[in-house]
Amino acid sequence: MEIHASLTVQETLQTFPQAAEAFLALRTDCVGCSLERFCTLEEVAQAYGLSLETLLQRLSEVVQVPHKEDA
Repeated sequence: MEIHASLTVQETLQTFPQAAEAFLALRTDCVGCSLERFCTLEEVAQAYGLSLETLLQRLSEVVQVPHKEDA
């Protein structure tokens, strides 16, 4: 599975538990939040004033998912 903007936080954490490290490093409150099953990664980026690119990059680095260009 590839990490993309429309995944929810819950889907991301269920598939890639190590993604919690990136959410914590970016100082989000996503891990353990009651809204994690509803919030998409795009919404997280907007809510925390992060660029979507930065969020997706950090998550990809932590879970070691290759980017499309690398595949």
